Amino acid sequence: MDSLEQSRRFSDVVNYIDVKRTEMCESVGLFETLKDESLPKRQRMLFAPYMLFFSVGSPDIKTLMMRIEKPQEELSLAERKINAFINEDNFHYNFYLRDLERLGYGLDRFGSISAVVRHVFAEEGIPTRRLVYGIGSYIDQESDPLIGLAITEIIEAGLFDLFTTVYQHIIKADADETYADFDYFGDTHVMLEQNHTVTSWFAPGHPEDEEVADQAVSPETFAKIVEMVDDLMGRFAEMYRAFDEIVRSNRDIRPAKFTVEGSPPIDRVTHGHA
Repeated sequence: MDSLEQSRRFSDVVNYIDVKRTEMCESVGLFETLKDESLPKRQRMLFAPYMLFFSVGSPDIKTLMMRIEKPQEELSLAERKINAFINEDNFHYNFYLRDLERLGYGLDRFGSISAVVRHVFAEEGIPTRRLVYGIGSYIDQESDPLIGLAITEIIEAGLFDLFTTVYQHIIKADADETYADFDYFGDTHVMLEQNHTVTSWFAPGHPEDEEVADQAVSPETFAKIVEMVDDLMGRFAEMYRAFDEIVRSNRDIRPAKFTVEGSPPIDRVTHGHA
């Protein structure tokens, strides 16, 4: 990027996010692994249960921390856009939970309620939790609302390659009916993402939101956004590297993984063999 001191627009923010999204995508092997037809689809979807913390935690953060609790007429353009994004996005976790069951991850697969909780906080899920906690750490109601708007763009950009790759190379790859009715990874979620009124990463041609594209971004805010983009895209990359390891090692959920004796601290419990 050029000097951070020059005048910026929000379109520059989106362009920077896109550059870092591309770098992130090229730095991890997951996306090529997901395209690898030598691996069964079942194996390529083994990452899915490890999205649980993100798919439930992320909308919780948006609703509890990002939403601007002011009368509609007092909201700035950026604040209205943030709230619109939350309203359009904060129920999508239901689609994830349905797909998780369709993939066979019911209670029997884990073995017990406590095993489900141990799975959510498992060692393999640490990068996912770090990503969610990282998103929350940048939310500040007192800061420039364009920072909050940038967070929505980062989340959507960070997920773009995962969803499009799974959709094209697994869900829609052939006439396999196993995945025909999936919601989160299938048509239901993808179509909703394409019709976001704020972020447009999934829309054909990724059109700009013209209302906010020309919004002036101060040097201080732009510098903060650059720092945030670099950090969160790095966290997305770490999550995807963990997913890739799970898929390539063909590591599936099984009750024996969550057998724990005594009352060990959580950093031992997460290994599943305390």
